[in-house]
Amino acid sequence: MKKIIISAFALILVLTSCSAGTLFGGSAKDYMGEEVTGEVARDSALWRELEDMLCMLTVNSAELPEFDSMSDSVELCHDSLLNYMFGRGYSKYSGDHDMIEKIEKYYPGYDVICAIPQADFESEMYRCFGGSVKITHRSSTLFRYLEAAEVYVPVTAPISGEVDIVLDTAEETKSSYRLTFTCSAGEKKLGYCAVLVKRDDGTFYFDAVLKK
Repeated sequence: MKKIIISAFALILVLTSCSAGTLFGGSAKDYMGEEVTGEVARDSALWRELEDMLCMLTVNSAELPEFDSMSDSVELCHDSLLNYMFGRGYSKYSGDHDMIEKIEKYYPGYDVICAIPQADFESEMYRCFGGSVKITHRSSTLFRYLEAAEVYVPVTAPISGEVDIVLDTAEETKSSYRLTFTCSAGEKKLGYCAVLVKRDDGTFYFDAVLKK
């Protein structure tokens, strides 16, 4: 009987550990043990900034990519981040005549109205997802990568308004923000959790996004 009780207790520990790893794997588990110091005010600039960052996680689906490492986020959020940059920086990226001339030099006859420099994409990826993983540049569903000019050019207009993202809660700890939010598209509605890690300069980046 004693052996059975010990075995059962060990099994509970294993299941608990697996559950925590599934919900917030990788380094995010470190932040889940921190004491909550407060809640972000719903009418604050910080709340709006956190809510806006959620928009870079998807293009047109309530089914978000789940990740708990930068290497995964680089791969899974490639298109959604470029679409986010394209939509919010259209005038910047469509008005860069020097960049468009550079593309025409390497790709004569290629009709380009907008281009996102590779360096801008890398900078935004590191800003939003942290880390120092080497980013592999490639063409994707919504963007073509022009290697010689080191730019991304869109194959369609920016996609927006397809998904409704609502930030439900935002808790603050010493080192992070812990969010719960809901994504809706048509009749599909899904709940998610996210951990964003604070930097010393006041900015923050996604450490994990997982389904509730």
